[in-house]
Amino acid sequence: RLEAKADIKNEEWAGEKYESVSKADKPLRRFLKRIQRHPGQVVRYCYGTEPLLISSRKPPRHVCRECKSEKRIELQIMPGLISVLDRDTGLDWGTINIFVCPNMCGSIKKFSVEDLYTEAPV
Repeated sequence: RLEAKADIKNEEWAGEKYESVSKADKPLRRFLKRIQRHPGQVVRYCYGTEPLLISSRKPPRHVCRECKSEKRIELQIMPGLISVLDRDTGLDWGTINIFVCPNMCGSIKKFSVEDLYTEAPV
């Protein structure tokens, strides 16, 4: 009986071909593979590295208003946070990326405007 079931299964898939991953899907697959290591994470500290993005769309360049240096990513708020929050909030996002000045210009005034880049949900 097992051999007969195996033959039926092979016949069903005989004409199927492997689907290649589209260029648009590669960042999403990379994102999912990476967060599977720690599926419960809601915040990623990643100062100065490349953000872990869901899409191939790159964040815009952010510049400090004080010293004109290019800002660096400091942390990401992951979509897993949505499941922790009240579901009636209507919030939805892919990732929220927070960019800061590498020269800590805000520490001079005790306040600094940081920049956010929000990816759309998938």
